[in-house]
Amino acid sequence: MARTTTLTPEEQAEKRRAYQREYAKTHRKERVESQIKWAKANPEKIKAYNKTYEAKGRKKDIVVASVHMSKNKEQEMIEYLSGIGSVNAYLKRLIQEDMNRNKYKEDK
Repeated sequence: MARTTTLTPEEQAEKRRAYQREYAKTHRKERVESQIKWAKANPEKIKAYNKTYEAKGRKKDIVVASVHMSKNKEQEMIEYLSGIGSVNAYLKRLIQEDMNRNKYKEDK
């Protein structure tokens, strides 16, 4: 027998998003901690990877853009971004949409 719920679809969606945010927070912290632990235990592997990465010329093809956020002043934005799967893809999409809007304005 299926469970019945009294939540509206909007409430269900918000509950799902809240769960995903909490899940991302806890599991991201665990993943980062395990990556740091591995990196400390395997410095020679990291050096070898970096050498091959640079040798293939990939370093020239990458541009890094970082955003600094204050935990005190921009907590809401930080929480929102923690619930998004790929912040990189999200930011790229926002930039592309903005570029398209501005191009449309210039054409008029």
